[in-house]
Amino acid sequence: ASLRVSTACAWFVGDGQLYRFDLRTGLPATVAFSPPAGEMLLPEIAASANAARVAVVTEDGVGLRTLHMVDATGSRALDQGEIDTPRYDLPIGPCLALSPEGDLVAYRRAVITTELFVRRTDSATPAEQITADAVFTDTIDDVGVIGFAGAALLFLAGEFTPGETQIDSADLFRATFTGGTTTLENLSLTSGQSAPPFLQAGNLDVKVAYDDPTAGRRLLIIDPSGSDAALAAVDMATGNLEVLVGDLAADPTLIRVADHVAVLYTS
Repeated sequence: ASLRVSTACAWFVGDGQLYRFDLRTGLPATVAFSPPAGEMLLPEIAASANAARVAVVTEDGVGLRTLHMVDATGSRALDQGEIDTPRYDLPIGPCLALSPEGDLVAYRRAVITTELFVRRTDSATPAEQITADAVFTDTIDDVGVIGFAGAALLFLAGEFTPGETQIDSADLFRATFTGGTTTLENLSLTSGQSAPPFLQAGNLDVKVAYDDPTAGRRLLIIDPSGSDAALAAVDMATGNLEVLVGDLAADPTLIRVADHVAVLYTS
């Protein structure tokens, strides 16, 4: 769960510490981060596209978590609270992601509902709550499938589902950050709203997210009408959502086969 590799380096958690291995020198891995006294390092980590930076989460004895940014020069704490790790095994994960250059980090955090935050990793500016009530109504209170398409942040948001097995009544959103201003777009438009505030949730029930990195997309198993299953794809470069196979009798099965993804379904 912790291993993250680029052409330059590899990061992994071992013996409660974060290690960095420089692939260019081949020298033994060194400790890049040790949790503060009284805290433990959680095993799942998120990395930038070039793996120059990673985001890690520590937890103390009463469950308070701290988000840290780590690179070759050191580490710094960014935020505290009920912060999620990436949770790659969660059907609607990941829940923590770094931008390609590692200058932005996006993460889920439990307030009253599950909310999405983003902040610049090189700035003391506090994190921005993307799902703040000024933009999202309280019927949109669950987020997942968090990832960056270049400098833009893509995520799904909808209604809270106990057990976190899917996001109900969801829409696909894109957040862009220019000159200190955050712009939100509803890409799937299932709610019928073309600009914030989004007055009602959409009707996509997202059950599973599955990375297809070779094709640069994220595959989604969705329930578009409350009774049928469909396979959709989100282009991670453009944010476009396309239904690949619809009107299925049951959820399809996705199997990775070398550089391809095999899809088994019943129409």
